[in-house]
Amino acid sequence: MLVVAVEPEAELSSVLLFVLEREGYDLLALSDGARVEAIVAERRPAALILDLGLPDRDGLALCRSVRAASSLPIIALSQRHHVDDLVRALEAGADDYLVKPFHHREMLARLRALVRRAGLERPAPRRSALGDLALDGERREAVLGQRRVPLSRTEFRLLSYFVRRARRVVSATDLLRHVWERDEDDNPELVRVTVHRLRRKLAQLGPSVQTIRVLPGVGFIFEGAMDDAAAGERATAATGAPVRALFPLPPAVSDGV
Repeated sequence: MLVVAVEPEAELSSVLLFVLEREGYDLLALSDGARVEAIVAERRPAALILDLGLPDRDGLALCRSVRAASSLPIIALSQRHHVDDLVRALEAGADDYLVKPFHHREMLARLRALVRRAGLERPAPRRSALGDLALDGERREAVLGQRRVPLSRTEFRLLSYFVRRARRVVSATDLLRHVWERDEDDNPELVRVTVHRLRRKLAQLGPSVQTIRVLPGVGFIFEGAMDDAAAGERATAATGAPVRALFPLPPAVSDGV
């Protein structure tokens, strides 16, 4: 199983080579980003480990370029540990984010989980998710009426889990365990950032429709959604007064959990 690692630090690159080959992976180690897109297209690796601090290219731009052409799992490496750096990496298409220095066992655990999830995923037909919201597994999109929004692999898994647990409170620990397959104490900030990004994407399905509520200090609850026309028709039938949409997000709710 081929893994491509783009790491300019020779010592860390050697460690990755030793650790991954010992675990049975074939590692292609690159010291810069010059040939990454071509190699990903030609070799179709199982995963990409990408240091964002490259000498020749903007690591985030490279991540976006790879993600635009491929759905392979991407682990971003960086010396930067601020939450804004995590947000930028995830928005560029990374599936996970590791701050250097890190223990090789943590990197291996995250790599295994991403590769395992990618291998288990199979294209699924579009299916009704909850109310008028549908998940298109083949295109990895959320659909509401005539509107569609593309999701990353992790966002799609996250929304699928919310659908299965619809109208029930789920904690960050639940999401780490079931979506990321990670320990409960491992990086809850990753959960908060990814949920925030998913909420922003779902908001594109309708200007006043919000499907995930954040309960500060508790967790999250997925309430489902209904397109504007259907919401108006059903509300009119029930009350005689049309409304624009169902489940608008209360402005006082914060993203912090």
